[in-house]
Formats: sequence, C-alpha cells, structure tokens
Amino acid sequence: MHSFFLYRNYKAQEFLVNTENLPNVTYYGMLVNYAGLLPVSGSSDPKDKLFFWYFEAEEWSNNLIFWFAGGPGCATTFNVFTEHGPFARYNYKTKKFVNNPHSWHHDAHVVYIDQPFGVGFSRYPGQTRVENENQVGDYFYKFLINFFKVFPQLQAKGIYLGGESYTGFYVPYIAKSILDHSENSPSFDLEGILINDPLIDHYWRQIPSSSLAYFTEQNLLNSTTQVKLQQQYNKCLSFYQSKKSSEATGTDYFNSWASPGECDIQNIGYSSIRETTNPCFLEFDIRDNCQTHPPPQQLFNLQPINYTEYFRDPRVRAALHVPEEVSPWEICVSDVLVTDPSLVAVNILPYINERGVKILIWTGDKDALINHIGVEWSIGNLTWAGATGFLKNNIQPICNAKNQVVGKLRTERNLTYILINNAGHFLTADQQEVSRLVLRNVVFGDPAITR
Repeated sequence: MHSFFLYRNYKAQEFLVNTENLPNVTYYGMLVNYAGLLPVSGSSDPKDKLFFWYFEAEEWSNNLIFWFAGGPGCATTFNVFTEHGPFARYNYKTKKFVNNPHSWHHDAHVVYIDQPFGVGFSRYPGQTRVENENQVGDYFYKFLINFFKVFPQLQAKGIYLGGESYTGFYVPYIAKSILDHSENSPSFDLEGILINDPLIDHYWRQIPSSSLAYFTEQNLLNSTTQVKLQQQYNKCLSFYQSKKSSEATGTDYFNSWASPGECDIQNIGYSSIRETTNPCFLEFDIRDNCQTHPPPQQLFNLQPINYTEYFRDPRVRAALHVPEEVSPWEICVSDVLVTDPSLVAVNILPYINERGVKILIWTGDKDALINHIGVEWSIGNLTWAGATGFLKNNIQPICNAKNQVVGKLRTERNLTYILINNAGHFLTADQQEVSRLVLRNVVFGDPAITR
C-alpha cells in the first residue's frame, strides 16, 4: 500500500505525473511518480532550479535514494529508461517501455536528479553555472530543503546518495554538505553513499598505470603492442610523478588531453586495440565488438530510441511539468564544471566514513574507462577509520537467486567494495537483477546475498 497523501498534499499535487501521458510507455499496475523543477532554498535567481523525477516506493520503505548521472554534464533523467528505473525494460515488438521487474522503486523511494545547473531539464538560457564541487553540494542541500517541503513524509527517511562515473566527485561532496549542515535546521538522515565505476582519485594516479594493467588482465592487446605500450609507459614515469606530486583536482580529469600525447596511455591503448584486435572497441564495455556494436562508435547508437528526441517531445515535457523556458534537453553537455578545482574524493571519503555513513564502491569487470584495478588501488591507498586499505583478506562471493557467483565483496570499517562480473561502465544497466540484489541485501543490510 502506498504511504503518501495523494490528494491531501496540495504541494505535491502539481508535480503528479500521469504515466499514461508519457509516449511509448506501457506500465501495468500502480505507479505513483512526480516530476518538475524546484528552486534551491535562499536563491534570488528564478533560474536556480533543479529537475527531479520521484518514484514512490511500491511498498512501505524507510529508504530514500537520490540518483545522479556523471559526466560531468550528463542528464540523469534517461536513467529511468536505461538503468534501474520503472521503465528500464523495452519491448521491441510493441516498441514500448514496460515494467522493469528489477526497478529500485520496488525497494525504496527513488529520486532522479538532473544536476548541477545546466544539465538535462535543469538548464535555462543565461543560467548560473556552478564552479566547484562545494557549490554542487551546497546547492543540492538547498534543493533538499524545498523538496522536503513538498514531500514532508520523506524527510525522516534514511537518505542514500548514488551515482556512477564522475559522481565519484559529486556524491562525496553532496554527502559532505549534508553532514556539514547536520547541526543546523533542517538536518537530514544520511545513511549511505553508493558510487559505481567512479573516478575518486587523482587522474594520473588512478588511470594510466591501471589502464596498462587492465589491458593486460583482459588480454586486449597483442604481445607486440603490449610491449610497446609498456615501454612508452616507462618513458613517461617522470611526467606521471610530476603530476602526482601536485594537488589532485577535478581539473586534472579535463586536462588529461593536455598531457604529452605519448603519455596518454589510456587513449593510446584504446587506439591500439581498435587498430589490432577489435576495430569496434568501446571503452565503456570491452565486450562490444562489430557484431554487438557496429560503427559509428557512439555510446548511445544502439539504444532502442533516440532519447534526445524523446525528452524534447512536447508531450514528454508537459507530462513531466517542464516549463517552456527550460532549454532543450541534451543527454550530455560540455559546459559544466570544465575547470573543476575541487580536491578529489579520496580527500572526502574518510570524513564521510568518520561520520558513520556507509560507503559502497562497486565496479564492473568489463569497464575499461574507469577500470576496477585503478579503483582497487585507490581504495588500497585510502586511509579511513585509523588504517590504510583493507586489512583482512575477507573476500566473499556474491551469489544470485540461483546460487551462481556474480561478483565478489570486501567490507571493513563501514566501507564496502564490490566487483560485479560481466558488467561495463553502466553497471546497473548491464546487471539489473544483480544490482537490485546488492541494493536490498548489501546497501540496506540483509546479508543473505553473500555466503
């Protein structure tokens, strides 16, 4: 039974979505959802608004998830159709999105947020642009103030912040902002963060050496190319060291192309793979080839629909309560946080852990963009709760409902790391069933998933 005040909460009523008004969607059963833009508290600029799409939990739940896409600059909205949303299942016969049996709203209240300003439906002409991650966190906290005024029944729920890729920056800073305001009114109950395939460390510390190791682990290069790439890496050691000795910030991520071309081992490796072993290689999922993902090599060219056209459809905008003055929707934009000076997340995670917030970092083993080896090295060098890295060799298998091993897990001192089998950069899309099992049994605390 749904727990909300459907026709008594007049503030929420204006955001109520009639799912039947969404084109190409056939949803069977009751689905209570709301969408629209809300201003950030205290701002005098009417354009300082963030778009949300909130799906009420199917059954009673004390858990509230806010989900973010990465980029930076990528819209979260279409994750409703591609990852763990209620419509993330496509019927190619009827050409309709239908019920996703592994939707996270079966287990929690889930809110998809287009943020920061300038992203997805949170984009107005001439709008303020955020300049750093502290602003990202501050604006989201101020958004929460107004969100809970509209949905007061959610304010006492346990909050989980989740996302992928560049949310390795976003989520820790948003968590920090919520924690920093915990002595203020209002304060919110932050229970945990879950970030998959995240950039959490200095670009030069996490990416080049781990990419070389990952190419080797996955046998992506022939032996001749492997030797040449190793030799090139060795020549660049002094360059890497000079970069590592500087303060690690988000700007390093965007300026990686400004490095000497011969030292960009990751992209040299990608080109070498395409030239020698797999001309249709995509770093987001190393399983892609010319049969599964034919040219042009674009990330979204095999999606069942054109999402840009879909979210620009006037019927969709009307159903989601998007005003006319909001700019046309884009999957990703390139003018958000392009010179992010913020320190990388490894500087923030210990503070979050110290405040009693659960941390889950999970990766897909087929992701060559933010590969699991680099993430594991970063965790191994991270100091939290008085020690560095994992101290025990307590790796546990993760099993699905058929008792098949689908990944492995390590957890110590309130930090958990999971490696999921047969998943690329978009882990929760590639392994929907497994992702929901992890959500229920690891994030929300039921140990039944592990043996």
